[in-house]
Amino acid sequence: MAFGGSNDENGVRLVQDFVPVEKLDVDYVSGLLIPGGLTPMGHALLKAVEAVERRKQQYKEQGINYYRPWIWLITDGYPTDIFTPTDQLLILPGNHIIVVDDEVKKMIQEQPLYQNMSNPTAYTYKDAGTVPVYLSDEVINRLRQRPMADVAKYCSNDLYNTVVSRLKTGIDNKKFILWPVIVGKPGELDLVLGFMVLRDCIMSRVDPTRPPVWLEDTEQRWSAMFQWLSTSIKLTSTSRPGETQKLPDISGWAQIKVV
Repeated sequence: MAFGGSNDENGVRLVQDFVPVEKLDVDYVSGLLIPGGLTPMGHALLKAVEAVERRKQQYKEQGINYYRPWIWLITDGYPTDIFTPTDQLLILPGNHIIVVDDEVKKMIQEQPLYQNMSNPTAYTYKDAGTVPVYLSDEVINRLRQRPMADVAKYCSNDLYNTVVSRLKTGIDNKKFILWPVIVGKPGELDLVLGFMVLRDCIMSRVDPTRPPVWLEDTEQRWSAMFQWLSTSIKLTSTSRPGETQKLPDISGWAQIKVV
């Protein structure tokens, strides 16, 4: 499934239904996986759960045993359909996010003219848009003394509550496992916000034992991730029902915090 474009269920597309891997047209499918637009991740998660449940029902009807399915979520940003800040946020170097109030605005406006105007040092976020901000080291240090913004309070609409409920019910009842992966390069705003929203709004509520992981956007890391995924699935498929299988270490491709 791909999700992007419109900020509703129409932004979610079934690119390839379940199929034996030897029948998968990799070139065709990969050509349809093009990033762009908004990120209706909440709608995508609901559709993924529905697809998994349909597939499991087909197995049951045909008397086929199956292992607990994995939902592998890969995103390069924050979910624009369930994350709606009512405040302007300022993302400082080191991934420190604060709310922009009158005092913060005054500190920024009153700073001496920052000389290095070709290199933004922070970003403001509001209404799915980002604006570069140029700050002196002195102002950055002062702003870092302010408390971190609570991104979880901006995840509160009806869709968000539905997504969390469906995911938690499914995970608690061992119907599937959700693996959230955030992709990006160090310092990218979408990476920072996406990681925090996945961690604080979703995984902390549905499965605290499986926080999101960061995949640095390089060919080497992508290759290592799919190698890990292939090895892990082989281990799982050869295990006995009910047996707990120790999976390989993820450190070769993933990190548990953004930098």
